[in-house]
Amino acid sequence: MAALRSYGLRRFLLDQYDRVMAVETDIELALARRVTTTVTVGSVIGGVATAVVYVLLGLLLIDGQIPLAAAATCVIAVQAAQRSLAVVTFQMDRVYTEGQHFRDYTGFMTRAATYLPEQAVVAAPDRLRVLTVEAVSLRYPDRDSPAVDRVTLTVEAGQTVAFVGENGSGKSSLAAMIAALRTPSDGVIRWNGRPLSELDRDELRGRIAVVTQEYHKWPFTAATNIAIGDIDTEARQDRIEAAAARAVADEMIRELPHGYETLLDRTFAKGQDLSGGQWQRITAARGFLRDAELLVMDEPSSALDPRAEDALFQAIRDRRGRATTILITHRLANVRHADRIFVLHHGRLIEQGTHDELVASGGRYAELFTLQAAGYADTDRLPAPRQHPHPAAG
Repeated sequence: MAALRSYGLRRFLLDQYDRVMAVETDIELALARRVTTTVTVGSVIGGVATAVVYVLLGLLLIDGQIPLAAAATCVIAVQAAQRSLAVVTFQMDRVYTEGQHFRDYTGFMTRAATYLPEQAVVAAPDRLRVLTVEAVSLRYPDRDSPAVDRVTLTVEAGQTVAFVGENGSGKSSLAAMIAALRTPSDGVIRWNGRPLSELDRDELRGRIAVVTQEYHKWPFTAATNIAIGDIDTEARQDRIEAAAARAVADEMIRELPHGYETLLDRTFAKGQDLSGGQWQRITAARGFLRDAELLVMDEPSSALDPRAEDALFQAIRDRRGRATTILITHRLANVRHADRIFVLHHGRLIEQGTHDELVASGGRYAELFTLQAAGYADTDRLPAPRQHPHPAAG
């Protein structure tokens, strides 16, 4: 509503609605004319045929060719035939209509079958030691160019690595394949040398936690919203609170009317809603609760304030040497401490190294980092605030 008022969109939206409705009305009127014409022609033909039958019966009856009882029987038979023909026509029309939906269903099932992973002997994954991505590509059906184009990289256990690049560079798509959420179009991803396709998907995903900026507002209590991050273990309150503290959500949750038992949905009585940044903290706490071997964080701080963002990335840095973290963010100051930074551009891996190595090379990462740093450096050239004299000064 704010956008509608601030941009004055009322007239524009009404005009768009009128245009769409005009096209739809024209289509419906054309269909109605076709249906009316068909029904009228059919009714005229049926009426003429029925009149001819009645005229013949009348002539035969007057001429004495058939008895009155036989003529009455013929009339009843004609009426019954008309009713039966109407029922048959209705059922045929219904079968045809439903058949169109069934054809859509069979077509959908046929297309869906092409996306099913190949059946193979699966094994339980070992604890992560090394993750390798070998010439991996991903193509979406509605795009000509691949979202990820023959990317090869290696992530060692305990490392914190970062995927950086401009929008549309393939960072999230690559992370989704590593997290076993998407299947590569080409190439292979290996967990300790074994392709992901040979590992039990459920157990593999149980070792991976994914935190994205696209949070979902589950209509549960704050505690349950965090606990669903690890439904296979006991949802102890101390674990939930520890995960919330690492995500800078503990204090915020305690300030709610009922603390961790506050229902986060205004649809229900005494329910509360959260801001975007607060929901993002809940989502991050959900990822920390699992304490996974591999944590994928895709823009986890896009809606956080600076203080909360700093605390969140400190919690991410605390995982170094103990667990593996893949970090995706546009705020390059937060990836300076990463063990390895992978720079993607148009789906390709174009640079990799530490922060110092990439800045020294003067490539795309150095360019992006310099642009962001310049934005902060410009604040040093802002005019100093004007000094007002003390009221008691002469």
